Amino acid sequence: MTYGVLTPHELTLHGHRVTYRTAGRGPVLLLLHGITNSSETREHVAPALSDRFTLIAPDLLGHG
Repeated sequence: MTYGVLTPHELTLHGHRVTYRTAGRGPVLLLLHGITNSSETREHVAPALSDRFTLIAPDLLGHG
């Protein structure tokens, strides 16, 4: 399922399911969220940045 520009993906890291979102192409730009948010909070900046960068927006463990 795709939410706006960022496409969600899942993986298992040390026994924990982790979601991260990606978009765009070019040099990699890592988008980190604040303590009470998730990677979805970066959706509003993704359209402008994904034209020039590969965006990676992970959900930090315990969030998202």
